[in-house]
Amino acid sequence: MLLNTYLYDTSTVGEDTFMTFELQELFPDKHVSVVTASVCYTDPIPSLRALYAQRVRWQRGEIEVIAAHPKLATRGLFYRGFAPVRTLLVDHTLAFPRVSWTFLMPALVFFGYEVSTVLLAGVALYAAYVFIEAATWTTSALLVVPPSSRRLWHGWWTIPLMPAYRYGVFWLRFAGVLTVLTEAHQWRTADPVAASRDEFLRLVHSRKEPGEAKAA
Repeated sequence: MLLNTYLYDTSTVGEDTFMTFELQELFPDKHVSVVTASVCYTDPIPSLRALYAQRVRWQRGEIEVIAAHPKLATRGLFYRGFAPVRTLLVDHTLAFPRVSWTFLMPALVFFGYEVSTVLLAGVALYAAYVFIEAATWTTSALLVVPPSSRRLWHGWWTIPLMPAYRYGVFWLRFAGVLTVLTEAHQWRTADPVAASRDEFLRLVHSRKEPGEAKAA
């Protein structure tokens, strides 16, 4: 089945997702399943810049792959089975309310709300995310097989930290949505710090050039 796909297709930056979509189109009567007994290992992300590049690439690849498969994109929100429109709704459409509330909640103080009330609402929201994370973590630990299940149980202490981590990753993913509109198709993505520095140096260099030419 894999040999009937484009295999490593370079038209998008999401080659693995592209292959999954190809399988969905080529074999509509088949189902992609998960082998729960398998154990996979991945190298940890070495730096924040690498994490940024990875998550931006994933978000960009997702949009590019869906655009390359318009037939699958026409499946409705309530389609029974694989429907990319649901993924778009969760990863992109629902991202904008989170962006809005990130800035609106602190602004509530200027509309007469007590600072303590706003802080309490933030704590309650974080506690709700911790509860959801704990439920997801527990479900995963109960469903997977050893040694993965043991590793999950031993890592329970990271549960309270996960909402903060996911919130930070959300902004990296949101950046991936914006880069589709502002940047050309490319595999590597410069992080905001490096991009800002390069742009600043370019502006400084461009301002020096006229003076240097006049002196010459």
